[in-house]
Amino acid sequence: MNRLKFDSFARKGEAYHAGATVMEGDQTNQPHTHDFHEVFWISSGTGVHELNGNPLPLSPGSLGFIRPSDAHKFSAPGGSLCIRNIAFRPKSAAMILQSLREGGCPAIFDGKTLGASVVVSSSLLQHLDAAFDRLAILPRRPVHLHAFLFDVVDRLVSGWQERRDLPAVPEWLARGVESLAAPGAIEAGLAGFYRRCGRCREHVARACRRHYGLSPSDLLNQHRLKRAASLLATTEDGILGIALECGWNHLGHFYDLFKNAYKIPPGQFRQMARRTLPAS
Repeated sequence: MNRLKFDSFARKGEAYHAGATVMEGDQTNQPHTHDFHEVFWISSGTGVHELNGNPLPLSPGSLGFIRPSDAHKFSAPGGSLCIRNIAFRPKSAAMILQSLREGGCPAIFDGKTLGASVVVSSSLLQHLDAAFDRLAILPRRPVHLHAFLFDVVDRLVSGWQERRDLPAVPEWLARGVESLAAPGAIEAGLAGFYRRCGRCREHVARACRRHYGLSPSDLLNQHRLKRAASLLATTEDGILGIALECGWNHLGHFYDLFKNAYKIPPGQFRQMARRTLPAS
């Protein structure tokens, strides 16, 4: 069984590594252990996480903490799976473990089966994806890692929900927004989003602004940009081809939106994102 080593992919002095992986069809990786800790979550898609011999289903929002001794692998039988993970050294994990125990939430990090023992809300998933985007472009310093980990722990322990001052998101709208990550949603565009919501355009637009602070077009662009970022990080496709696949016919517009979201242009993002975990 492979044992992945932190120093084999992280540069000297780096406190963490941020990796994004997209698995398609019957793609899988080999069971492996680490000399580091890892927190992962599923941004979109479905699959299976085999942890210490136990198969666990994965869906959007599945989140898990992996210890160095845990043997695990991911697979996406017949589907697509977008995995985001943060790898970090044991000394950082020790701080988080202590906080979890003091916070009365040891089951997240301890126990025989961890992996996908938590499924977070759609609002917390959006928060995690945004935090990942930030970690991916920041210097890999302990302060950034610890701020992220303590924030995740605090939100899990307290049951935090984003924008708690607002009324609960209607089920039809939450379902429509979650569907933006489904296969074919980008191609279907805004018309498909309105159709899946099952409400008139004006009603959907008002509800999006009220509950998410964004227009339907902005919400769709968020998911298109996430897809573009994943393709940049995990494929050799040209930037023009990625822009077209994600729904932009004007390359300059794509560059402007991408740089506004990720603070760097697509080419530079690809270079930074390619520092990923070695293949098993």
